[in-house]
Amino acid sequence: MKKWKFTLEPVREHRMNLEEQAATKLAEELKTLAAASEEVRRVREQALLLATRCAQESQVDSKTLQQWCEFHQLMQERLQRALAREKQAGAACETARARWMQARMDKEAVEKIRETHLRAHAAACLAQEQQVLDEFRNDIKEAA
Repeated sequence: MKKWKFTLEPVREHRMNLEEQAATKLAEELKTLAAASEEVRRVREQALLLATRCAQESQVDSKTLQQWCEFHQLMQERLQRALAREKQAGAACETARARWMQARMDKEAVEKIRETHLRAHAAACLAQEQQVLDEFRNDIKEAA
């Protein structure tokens, strides 16, 4: 009769396969649980935000709402005035810049006229000096 040979290797492999499958299943379930926990956390945050918003809105009475409207209107008016002042300041700046440019051009024109007069004066002085020298030479020639 043949002797029956019994080994534990298939049992060990089967047990390892079961452990691997269980570990894989556990990992998948942990991922699912983490995703669900994240979803629950987000839903709780949204619910808390909505509850806070509802509480805030329910505390706002018509008087407070009217005050907020008046405050908003006041801020709009201030903004409009500030924009108008800015526009006026911009226009004044442009006017001042135009005046400055005109003054600069006038200064350049005055400088050109001054230079022309200085040259004319220098030429007249030179001509007068030349005339005096010529007269002096003529006087020396006549005296000699």
